[in-house]
Amino acid sequence: VGTVRTRYDLSFLEPRLFGTLTSFGLDLYNTSRKSVGGRDYREERRGGAVSLGRRFSKYLQGNVRFKHEEVEISDIDESFLEVNRQPEEYRNRSSTTQSIEVSATHDTRDYFKFPRSGHRNRLSLEYAGLGGDNEFTKIVAGTEQYFPLGEKWVLHLDGQVGAAFEMGSSETVPLQERFF
Repeated sequence: VGTVRTRYDLSFLEPRLFGTLTSFGLDLYNTSRKSVGGRDYREERRGGAVSLGRRFSKYLQGNVRFKHEEVEISDIDESFLEVNRQPEEYRNRSSTTQSIEVSATHDTRDYFKFPRSGHRNRLSLEYAGLGGDNEFTKIVAGTEQYFPLGEKWVLHLDGQVGAAFEMGSSETVPLQERFF
């Protein structure tokens, strides 16, 4: 069981747009993933995103992100599709996703790049159905905790939980948006 990934990212972030507490971001990406061992398929994602964020306090920030991406799924193991109720429309084909994501982050880490203590909690809601082929809603909650262990060591715990739901005319959540 494993995954081979290749990812190219070009990102720009202005953390204080025009000297305000509002941030602005642009992302372009191209990702390739080949999963093997029980869920064999190849996934190619190309797209971009525009985001606006706002710092509400020292520790709390909110973001809104619009994403457009093209996804190609190929080389799917047919036995995997039968187990996961994947309809014919998503098999070995290209699709487009346009979505909007709203998120809130509570971040008390002492250092951004190499934290020694604190936490970073995030809650996001993504709605895809603004155009494109894929329609779904996804909610994700994640947390990172940092605990100093003496002078040189830090214990880092990281966890995430999420759920995805089909929307509109979709019969099921697309393969590439599921949690495995």
